[in-house]
Amino acid sequence: MNKRLLSSMVNRAVLFALPLALLTPAFAHADPKPDFHYNNNKVNVVVKGTVKDPDGNPLGGATIREKGTNNTVVSAENGTFSITVKDGATLVFSYVGYEEQELSASPEMNVTLLLLNSTTTEVVVTALGIRKEKAKISYATQEVKGSALDKVPESNIANNLIGKVAGLNILSKSNLFENPEIYLRGKQTLVVIDGVPTDKDNFDFWNLNPNDIENVNVLKGTAAAALYGSLGINGAIMITTKKGKAGAKGVEVSYNSTTQFQAGFLRIPKTQDQYGMGWSGYFGFVDGKGGGGWYDDYGYVWGPKLNVANSANASGFEEYPQYNSPFDPNNFFSFTQAGYTDQSHYKPLPGITRGKNNLKNFLNNELLTTHNVSVAGKNENADYRISVTHLYQKGQVPNTKLSSTTASISGGLRVNDKLKLESSLSYNKQYTPNYPQTGYGANNFFYNILLWMGPDVDIRDLKNYWKPGGGRTDGSGNFIPYGVTNVHQYNYNYTWYNNPYFLAYETLNGYTNDVITGQVNANYEFTKDLSFYIRSGVITNNA
Repeated sequence: MNKRLLSSMVNRAVLFALPLALLTPAFAHADPKPDFHYNNNKVNVVVKGTVKDPDGNPLGGATIREKGTNNTVVSAENGTFSITVKDGATLVFSYVGYEEQELSASPEMNVTLLLLNSTTTEVVVTALGIRKEKAKISYATQEVKGSALDKVPESNIANNLIGKVAGLNILSKSNLFENPEIYLRGKQTLVVIDGVPTDKDNFDFWNLNPNDIENVNVLKGTAAAALYGSLGINGAIMITTKKGKAGAKGVEVSYNSTTQFQAGFLRIPKTQDQYGMGWSGYFGFVDGKGGGGWYDDYGYVWGPKLNVANSANASGFEEYPQYNSPFDPNNFFSFTQAGYTDQSHYKPLPGITRGKNNLKNFLNNELLTTHNVSVAGKNENADYRISVTHLYQKGQVPNTKLSSTTASISGGLRVNDKLKLESSLSYNKQYTPNYPQTGYGANNFFYNILLWMGPDVDIRDLKNYWKPGGGRTDGSGNFIPYGVTNVHQYNYNYTWYNNPYFLAYETLNGYTNDVITGQVNANYEFTKDLSFYIRSGVITNNA
């Protein structure tokens, strides 16, 4: 066949086929007319049942919704629900932190919701105690579980938070019962307990019991605590206390005990051990008050060089009268120092280094023990928790200790499906017959020992802090007995400083504080998306 003719036939066939191809889908694949008719004559069905978690505990507050409609109910505290739906409807079950489920409606339904993956289901307590999914919050938060606080408790729980929260800076104070300074991202932040804001300047962290804390949520940024107004402008530390929980029904009794020991410090300032007490290289003890002595009333450690050899003396070292020299009121002992000679009723002793570890030798091992007993229970409509905690801390400074006892009770009652009431009450008593002073002054043990006590003083010589017999010398060197004992302390200096053991056992520094913390709240749910919440709280302090 002619090639030109064949090509013409093919082209005509293609041109004829194109209109058919364009028309074919409209005829061959035309969909039937959609039926948008909704059968409103379907029979209404009442669906009843329960919603539980994988452990069989009821989930109060779970949402049950008829799919495709706004028909929604919320499960009661015991997990039960009742909803009227159209026959053949699909129900959607949802709860914060759990996987959503869609099930065909039937007259009786017992549904178990499964937990979501933990990476997407973290729930945090925000302003006013509202719980939200962490993934849906637009600001930074960080949580510290209560278990991290009661495993190794501190007498002040703020110390438990050190190093646990990014951006949270806690400046601990050296003085007992003095609150630490707390800064979040460089600003002083608000502390909130169970939704009740506290006084930033006067809040007492010492009365908080680690065993009663469920968790601590640190909300960072202004949006985190917007509902607290100017109080929460720099964020907030949200402390949530433990409430009753023991499944659907039952009672839980728990006992928690911890004991810690502490020996010494991580680092003690290093001091020189080559020069003794005195001034400008001179020291000679006459009465420790400057009454004819060679700078024996000075608190400076600029005296003679220690450990200087002198073969003329039996000890092999330079000798001069010192605070611990044998005292003889009937004799004078001569001594020579840097070319000058003098006399004292105190017999010269070798000028050597005796107190390299005075602070370590003074301190004891610290003991901190905590005991907590709690009883918690829950039924379909109510929950409660009762807790008693006693903390005892034996201080490193001799004769110092601290006790703190806390009793707390909390509970909740669901009056009906709409109204729930909650309240808590805590009483804390802090008491100590003696605790160490740490301010700058002569009664500060560390100030006394590290700063002004020379290495020629061995603090162990001062344990018997009363002068034996008692007496003094007058301006002419005559001895005048005190006549009574246990009146004048024995020390290396009688002008500026006290014997550290005398301070510990005779100048007691007691403290007692009673703190009552309470709060009550009510929550009424008008609808799933609208509720009325009222709360009131009080903190009293009687130091």
